[in-house]
Amino acid sequence: MTDIWVPKKDVFCPLCDERMTIKKVRTPTGVILNLYFCAIDKVGIWEGDPAFNKWRDTDKTILCPECKTPLKWFLRYMDGYMKAICPACGTKLEKDSDCGINSQGGIELDDFEENQPKETRIEVPVDKLNLTADQKKIIKAKLKNKREKDNG
Repeated sequence: MTDIWVPKKDVFCPLCDERMTIKKVRTPTGVILNLYFCAIDKVGIWEGDPAFNKWRDTDKTILCPECKTPLKWFLRYMDGYMKAICPACGTKLEKDSDCGINSQGGIELDDFEENQPKETRIEVPVDKLNLTADQKKIIKAKLKNKREKDNG
């Protein structure tokens, strides 16, 4: 059983604020699990994950490393995956890390500066870099050539 169906309650993606799609999936043992996912931001979470729909409940704000605006973020407790996007400048952060649940059931997040992950991917829009117009043009051309080379 893998039919997409309308959930009884709406769950919204914390990154783009669009309604998440839900899919019922039957495991080999016959258990039916609900998977919520956002195709736009390429994130998904099982309904049984302790972090499910709690990304807005935490009292900790994560600031953008570029412009210090609070980030919109998504977290899965089961594997520690986290993705964040800055609504102001478009900076994207993605990492695998440990997270915890406090005694009130809220999510406790790593401090980005204290516990450096094995791999952190940060995407900063070229237009937000403090460069001259000519330097930005050169970088954009190099990125375009790299994308064409990777796709072609």
